[in-house]
Formats: sequence, C-alpha cells, structure tokens
Amino acid sequence: MTTQARLQAVREAMRHHRLQAWIIFTGDPHLCEYPPAHWTARAWVSGFNGSAGTLVVTRTGAALWTDSRYWVSASADLKGSGITLMRQGEEGCPTMAEWLASELEEGELVGFDSQFLSLAQFEKLTHELEAVELIPCITDDIIDEVWTENRPPKPLSEVFALEDAGLTRAEKLEKMREHMRSKNATAWLFSALDDIAWLLNLRASDVAHCPVFVADLIVDDYGAELFIETRRVPSAIQKALRADGITLSLPDRFIPSLDNRLFAGDTIGYDA
Repeated sequence: MTTQARLQAVREAMRHHRLQAWIIFTGDPHLCEYPPAHWTARAWVSGFNGSAGTLVVTRTGAALWTDSRYWVSASADLKGSGITLMRQGEEGCPTMAEWLASELEEGELVGFDSQFLSLAQFEKLTHELEAVELIPCITDDIIDEVWTENRPPKPLSEVFALEDAGLTRAEKLEKMREHMRSKNATAWLFSALDDIAWLLNLRASDVAHCPVFVADLIVDDYGAELFIETRRVPSAIQKALRADGITLSLPDRFIPSLDNRLFAGDTIGYDA
C-alpha cells in the first residue's frame, strides 16, 4: 500500500467518524522512548521513520512536524507523498493548531486518541485547538480500523522475576502505600512501564533497549491489580504475585476498573 493509499484510508475512517482532521502522534500508550512496532502508526502512514514527529491529516491535505534533526531525511521520505514537511523550530513554521485553522472551518472536529499524550500535552493541545475555534474530539484510535494487514502484534515477551532487587516487592509496595497515605490517596495509578517493572521486581523484553513489559497497575491500601496478558506470566510468578496481594486482570479491564474505583469514591493518585 502506498503512502497516498494509506492517507486515503485514514480519510475514509475520518469520514466514517465525522471528523475533519486526525492527528497521529509518535509513541505508544505508555509514552516509551522506543515505541514497540505495533504503535508506529505515524511512520506506517507517512513513510517517515524518524524518532520524532507528528502527522496531521485533513480531508484534502496532510502535514508532518519534526525537528531539525530530521529535516533532510524527512524531506526525502515525504517526497511525492502529498504530505507537507513542517520544519518545527524554524522561524515562520506554523503550529499544528495554526495550520489546522487555515485548513478547516470554525467548529470543525479534530480527532485524536488521547492515550498517546501526557496530561500536560493533552491540555496544551486542546487549549490551542479551542483558541482557534476548532473542537478537539477525543476518540479511539482510528488507525486500528485502517492498519489491519501486516501490523506487528502487541509485544508479548515472557515476564521473568528479578532475583536480586535490593528491596522485596512487598517492601516496595509498603513504601508506596506510605507515600499514598501522605498524599491522602486511597489508590495509585501506574502506567509508566519502568515504574511498574521496578515496583514489582519483574522484567521482560517488550521495548527495545528497555527490560520492561506492557501493563498498567493500580495499587491500593490492601493490594494491587496488574493489567496484563496473563498468558505471558509464568504460573510460579502469578502465584508469587497473589501471595503479595496482587491480582492479575486482562488489559481491557483497566479502564472499567478505574471507573469502578472512582465511582466507589477512591482518591487515585498519578504522575501527570
């Protein structure tokens, strides 16, 4: 499939969802420095493989923002694609919001999946879009509907225990609960993979150069819930986790569990 065909597929998905623009970020839901191949949608759609960049697609146009490290390579990669290179940091280069304002009408919808942003990035982007009279539309990733062939699977390397980690998992969890109590929190949310690996004394090889595994974790006063594909966790480790009060749930239970805790009145701490 050519870049033009992929852009057209994105536009068809946009029309289905009644969106006038779609933003594709570089990164994965855990904001890893080296995103697993499953989440390299910006590179797949645009043909530009640099480690930094954001692609914006509208009904009739597309533009990609990247910094000066990649201006030369991006110019070559995007040649003939119909994607305009935006040299981020160069004088006169418009922001995404400014460019979108020139491409769209006031009140039109700009879609994106907020799981690929930190809270600070999310707030900055929504503020900039609203400032130019565009409507941010947070939705599921439409790339899941477009990139259906030959997409690398989500990583599922086997989890293993770190034998000598200084403190035991139980000791680390107790220190975490002391911190929670000092913040008047009844639970704490973790989605940074290095935090989860450190806290649980577990490792894997889901991310290049980083011995971590894709998961989310909620710690409360009495136990913890680890959201992970359980088939990748050996039975001996599952047993050890249960002994430390940690239950395993599948990844699609993460948001419902979080909702249930909020509904029950939990005060949940997190790293913004």
